[in-house]
Amino acid sequence: MERKKIILDVDTGTDDAVAIAVAALSEKLEVLGITVTHGNQPLCYTLENTLRMVEFLKLNIPVYAGCNEPMVQYLTAGRLLNVRRQTIEKVINGETVSIHQKYLDLPKASIQAEAKHACSFLVETLKHTTEKITIVAVGPLTNIAMALRMDPSICKGIEEIVIMGGAIAHGNRTPVAEANFYDDPEAAQIVLKSGCKIRLFTLDATESVLCGHEEAEEFRKTSYVGQFVGDLTEEFVRKCTLLNICDCGKVSIHDAVTVCAVIDPSIVTDLRHQFCDVDFSGGFSDGQLVVDTRMFAKPADPVYVAYKVDRDRCLELMLHSLKHAETEAD
Repeated sequence: MERKKIILDVDTGTDDAVAIAVAALSEKLEVLGITVTHGNQPLCYTLENTLRMVEFLKLNIPVYAGCNEPMVQYLTAGRLLNVRRQTIEKVINGETVSIHQKYLDLPKASIQAEAKHACSFLVETLKHTTEKITIVAVGPLTNIAMALRMDPSICKGIEEIVIMGGAIAHGNRTPVAEANFYDDPEAAQIVLKSGCKIRLFTLDATESVLCGHEEAEEFRKTSYVGQFVGDLTEEFVRKCTLLNICDCGKVSIHDAVTVCAVIDPSIVTDLRHQFCDVDFSGGFSDGQLVVDTRMFAKPADPVYVAYKVDRDRCLELMLHSLKHAETEAD
């Protein structure tokens, strides 16, 4: 069976780590490389976490360091003060609780990132490929947007860009903006308007699949990687509960859900071709995905928005990949 060739673009914290495991261990995907950006933490941490995860999986996947800040967001003084942002870290009973810890609870990486910059890797790989490649982007879209700005012709080498980003019903980083889009709205707009085929997994879609104690136990039964993922899931629930981000004992592992939809697109049960933009005006709606649902608003770009995912099938795919670690990574 021929594997789908993908490049993962991550800002490795909790859900990115699970996404890397699910993608790298799937017998249906071939991960050509992992590019790393800022996002859940500064680049120095997201890069180290990515290297730790790749080494933990015992797989030979090249990792490329990318952009360490948004394209232009920091140039406008006071812009980040214009919105009510989510509390992502606080001290509770003497403990510093963060949604995404600086370092994953894995040994310090002994492997190193490639010398080539992530954007250069993307341009060179996509420009010269003889087989179209799928980009799976689960962090802020800075690396992808910069590569498209460097050489727009790389679209010819892209099968599709599958993005975890945006929100319809509600945001998380702000009342209306999802974190990946909020962390670089200009980059998100560039990618959505690139002309590449895009499948966009909003919070509405990824929150179709919630994981808690029961799911963590199922992960642990699969393999040594599953044990780590189960512990990570339980800790993610604990931290999100303490930070008043969730109150149901379950969270979405957003990035892993997105990867599962690359493994098997049929798990998406509600996908709509829609007219999309991203607000980067710097006001209260900075980073918001704006979807025009009016009857006369015919989509001008090949952007498809996912609203719902088959929960049971998605979890089956995650478990299947994690079980594969025993044979693939020994």
